[in-house]
Amino acid sequence: MKKSILATVVALGLVSGMAHAADEVQFVGSVTSTTCEIIPSVNGVNNGAAQEVIQLGAVKVNGQGDAVDFVFKPSAATDNAASCDAMLDTGVVTMTWTGNYFNGNGLGIATGAAKDARVEIKPVNAKADNGTAILASATSNEFDPAKLKTGGEGLKYTAQLFGGATPGDFQTAAKFNFSYK
Repeated sequence: MKKSILATVVALGLVSGMAHAADEVQFVGSVTSTTCEIIPSVNGVNNGAAQEVIQLGAVKVNGQGDAVDFVFKPSAATDNAASCDAMLDTGVVTMTWTGNYFNGNGLGIATGAAKDARVEIKPVNAKADNGTAILASATSNEFDPAKLKTGGEGLKYTAQLFGGATPGDFQTAAKFNFSYK
């Protein structure tokens, strides 16, 4: 199962990336028996949207900031909790991170002057690799479906800004893709 918004963004990205293919349009999506819409929240607060801004604060040159907790939980949309509760405990929830700014050190800069700064995104309650940064070569984490059911703790992560030698502002972005099998 994939978030419909992300499927649309991915489909549009593929279409634009395939612009050289004459007379061809690609559409990407999935059909599943269970759907569960998830959204991020920071420190227990969510603005109700699938896009959230995570404020990482200021960090010294060559320093590291405080880790900021964020979690993905089911949205409050009508019937969504029932859909999430319908996931079988024997299944696997996978969170996959994508984006042009992932590299061998974490999530690099998209815009700003702090060119050598990075963000480390780390799972907290995944089945494995907790505390290990998401890198360009390792962008997925598996979770137990119970974490997204009513009363579940959600899919927990931390984000932490690491400063490089160049001072300045820092902005970056990553996409997430949630699936259940």
